[in-house]
Amino acid sequence: MKYVCLNPDCKRYRVEDELTKESFHYESGELVGEHADCPCCGRRRKFINPNEDIPLSQKETYYGKYSSTSPQERREMLKKRAHEDYNKHVKERKDYLIHEAVRQFQDKTK
Repeated sequence: MKYVCLNPDCKRYRVEDELTKESFHYESGELVGEHADCPCCGRRRKFINPNEDIPLSQKETYYGKYSSTSPQERREMLKKRAHEDYNKHVKERKDYLIHEAVRQFQDKTK
């Protein structure tokens, strides 16, 4: 995240501040970062977004989506998330362990 102050009277005029962590909130219908105000002059700085040409529909951002849904929709979201996590992190190892257990059982019964 980068911010630059465009106030010509500020001593940090056109100096880019790079941040590694930023939280956003809605203010008057607009998304504003917690470090958006200049620490020197107090005016709102310009947010430099390298991904501004990517439409919001292609970015995977869900601001407040979970808390604004119904309990049924939350349940579905959590089920989907758990299923994706299972397929991504657990399924391959579980299948391997089951296969190994069956193979070892078959080897011992011979």
